[in-house]
Amino acid sequence: LTRHAVVNRLGRRSLPATVALFGLAGIGTGAAPTVAVAAAALVVAGMAWVWTLTTTNATAQLMSPPWVRGRAMSLYTLAFTGITPLGSILGGIIADGIGAGPSMVLLSTGSVMLGIAATRFRIPALAEVKSPEFTGAHAAPEHAATEGGPVMVVNTWIISEEDVESFLKLMKRVRRIRLRTGAYEWRLYRNTDDPHRLSEVFHVVSWEEHLAQHRRIDDAAAIVIREARSYDRSGGPLTRHLIAVDVERPADWDALLAAHEEYHGTDGSIPLEPASIAEQSG
Repeated sequence: LTRHAVVNRLGRRSLPATVALFGLAGIGTGAAPTVAVAAAALVVAGMAWVWTLTTTNATAQLMSPPWVRGRAMSLYTLAFTGITPLGSILGGIIADGIGAGPSMVLLSTGSVMLGIAATRFRIPALAEVKSPEFTGAHAAPEHAATEGGPVMVVNTWIISEEDVESFLKLMKRVRRIRLRTGAYEWRLYRNTDDPHRLSEVFHVVSWEEHLAQHRRIDDAAAIVIREARSYDRSGGPLTRHLIAVDVERPADWDALLAAHEEYHGTDGSIPLEPASIAEQSG
């Protein structure tokens, strides 16, 4: 069978199986009675190791949005290069106490246990991973760079009492979308005078970064935002944008405000407040 056929047949068990196989091969190496047996076990360990790396590498790349893929893969690489020295130190300490062979058997047993436990980690099969999709409506053209910021975005809903619980659950997903696309802080506020009025507030470092947020909204995120919009009971919700401005060197916002309005009309974002696309505050 080819590797692709085996992966498809094993499904979500593919990665746990290769991790466990690597551990079993390590046990065989540590307990090998002859050099030939150890060599054969090392071949199996190498195959399992490469299989595991290629599967996790492909999964990480496919799950990462294009605009953040480089950073995601740097963390992926760090996970291996950072842990390897720690494992080497631990292996050396144990080997000093009980010998190299038993040390390899002991640590490889941990790999087998990790492979068994990985079946409960809900790691998707490679064939199940779907890369974020961006339709043409969301891929608005790039615009000239601008100064200004930070930016505070305030989205306000009027929520029925019976919808509050489900709305709060959905806003957990909205929070992840805001932070994933570039916000550095997110909060949900409830009005003390009107408990049915809830406001989502998030901050972005600059106006240009906020425009980039719109370009980073994939199709799945747009669906979640549209679902959140449906909870409002007052014809909204509506959004307000407050931009910190350098009063000594104010930026020319006219062209980019038009682009911003275009984003809100095409990517499923909260509708802009009438007659006030953006509010500036110094």
